[in-house]
Amino acid sequence: MLGKKCQLTVGTLSINTSLQFYLKIGFRVVAKGKSPYNWCKITDDSLLMLLYENGNNYLGITYFSESLTPSMDLITGLNIPLVQNAPNEKIFITKEDLIVTLAGSGDTENMVNVVLAAEEYLSGGRKKFPIKNKFLGTFGELGVLVNSVMQSKDYWADLGYREIHFNEKPYRRELITDDLFNLGLHENGKMVPQSIIYYCDDLESVKFELDQIGVHHEEEHFPFWNEKHPIHVRTPEQQHIYIAEI
Repeated sequence: MLGKKCQLTVGTLSINTSLQFYLKIGFRVVAKGKSPYNWCKITDDSLLMLLYENGNNYLGITYFSESLTPSMDLITGLNIPLVQNAPNEKIFITKEDLIVTLAGSGDTENMVNVVLAAEEYLSGGRKKFPIKNKFLGTFGELGVLVNSVMQSKDYWADLGYREIHFNEKPYRRELITDDLFNLGLHENGKMVPQSIIYYCDDLESVKFELDQIGVHHEEEHFPFWNEKHPIHVRTPEQQHIYIAEI
């Protein structure tokens, strides 16, 4: 396990521009700060996101724990090199170029966490998919483009992730979790390298809600699970949010 709590980190060139966009599509502010850069934590009750104005556009995962010793023992044992090794913050880059930050924090008990609604639904624990955000649906996964699902699956298994759901068609795709965060491994050359993926039970309703607030969306030319093609919304940081009906 890489930590006790987890969030999606979004690097941005302008926190004000990013914040206005995410507030428009159903997020609310949890906390703000200015050290070492301007930052803002937001949530839509299915995803905790940190907007971080550090001069770069990127997606990453940040894990928090009171002590970094257990996670560092794991990373060291796997011979994964660090790109930053500050006393209270360790950063490594995965084989898919995903930035993972391990941060020391004394307040993990009071942190909002990702709601892993997708796992409960896909494993058969829920008959109706729970919708948290009428503009997007519910956070399902951070999608990562991979050359080989099987090779990437083994890499993430060493970091504490396990399989939730696997699809062979229309292309090879696996949803994995460490019970704090969901990753989707996509063997699909048509996707962007990293993307935020939401699930919904009625894509037409999501399109209608986005149209009502003037958020542009486009249909993708590939399906996820079924014959229905997802839509995508481009964020101010030039990231992609895919929305797929399941």
